[in-house]
Amino acid sequence: MDKKAGVLLLTISLLWGSNYLKDNRFFLGIDGGGTRIESSKTGMIELKWGYDYYISNPLQFSNRIYLSVMRLAGVDRDIHGAELHYDFVFNNHTIARPYVGFLMGYASRYRNGSGADKDFFTYGGELGVLFYLGDHWELEVGGAVNNGSSGGDWKESLKRYFIGFNYTF
Repeated sequence: MDKKAGVLLLTISLLWGSNYLKDNRFFLGIDGGGTRIESSKTGMIELKWGYDYYISNPLQFSNRIYLSVMRLAGVDRDIHGAELHYDFVFNNHTIARPYVGFLMGYASRYRNGSGADKDFFTYGGELGVLFYLGDHWELEVGGAVNNGSSGGDWKESLKRYFIGFNYTF
């Protein structure tokens, strides 16, 4: 492919994506990734459902609010939880939209297949990028930092990284 064809293809994709950025829409998503729980490598799966809405503003950002449920599975520890997320998505009229947001939720930690040994409130922040893949699909790449406390001296801190897909409608 020569340079002119590449520039034309990029221009078309940027213009095509820019029409999509100001639509209000629901989305369903699934993410996979990893983290560490107390120095133990852990896999993660997260399911989410939410709403991405645009309100005219000088900074050209949209708001995204969603609920997620997740499972972090390690060798000898699991964490199950649910979180509410609120993100500011920057609509820069390209196929890549960066976002920054915060989250809060509730989770339970399980050890060695036994019952929950700690329940805790969790809160934190997240950063990522949404990539426009077509009329109904987005690729999401990001990371989040959670801090949690069971109310006593035990604390849980998670830094997780993820990649996933969202279906918008």
